Amino acid sequence: MIFVYLQGGLGNQMFQYAFAKALASEKNMPFVIDTSHFEKAALLGETPRSIQLQLFQTEFNIASALDSQFIHDIRYPSLLKRVWFKITQRYPLEIVNDDKSLDTVKASSADHYFLSGYFQKEIYFQNNQDEIRRDFHSKENISIPFETHAETVSVHIRRGDYITNANASAHHGVCGMDYYERAFSYIESKISNPQYIFFSDDITWCKEHFKNKINAYFIEDRSDKQEHEDLVLMSKCAHHIIANSSYSWWGAWLNASHTKIVVAPARWNNAQTSATNQYVPSTWKQL
Repeated sequence: MIFVYLQGGLGNQMFQYAFAKALASEKNMPFVIDTSHFEKAALLGETPRSIQLQLFQTEFNIASALDSQFIHDIRYPSLLKRVWFKITQRYPLEIVNDDKSLDTVKASSADHYFLSGYFQKEIYFQNNQDEIRRDFHSKENISIPFETHAETVSVHIRRGDYITNANASAHHGVCGMDYYERAFSYIESKISNPQYIFFSDDITWCKEHFKNKINAYFIEDRSDKQEHEDLVLMSKCAHHIIANSSYSWWGAWLNASHTKIVVAPARWNNAQTSATNQYVPSTWKQL
């Protein structure tokens, strides 16, 4: 059995699901999703979240109380069990986090796997792309409020908890206007007449700061909007300018076109020490 310790917002949940689905296929094992983290996220100073994967055509089971107890007993075995595992050199549970090599995980022959990380790289589900894209089709039909054509460019501006939550702000930071201006320049060097479709959790701010942008369309907020709607609409655009956000990462990735242009920030978070980030596919342009 594969157990997925789900955490974070929708984009993060999609990465965790995608890896679990791919690993389950690789190991020929079922997987279940552990949602217990959401109960303690607020106590950890995180943005409150809930599971959102059910908005897509995903198939999964939620870990039961017995599942959770089973995993707990293996993760924290009694002294006798620890001695037995040591003698037999048989460790029934492989704990997988972001630091563990994917090759090591694939070579492992454990009876169970506990996935506790974000796994924010395409490599984790590289061989299952078609299946993952099918799973992330919306269950509900989402009407497209703009005309789709070869020059539409989604532009995602992430503010929200990157501004209001101290922990999120300290870790992520926000993409500045200089990034977006460089991204616009790059897109306009490749496309003759781009139509920018703006997406944001603060669309009022966007209208004020990008009001002089020619041929712009702003996706309005609604009280009844479901969390995945903007992400799905992003994927309907021909090209993309993403933020340092797993949400718009998926909006761009779900567009399966081989001719798409995707611009991503070279700096993904404040912990990054290299000049470029490791999270986006090599075919995307980092600025």
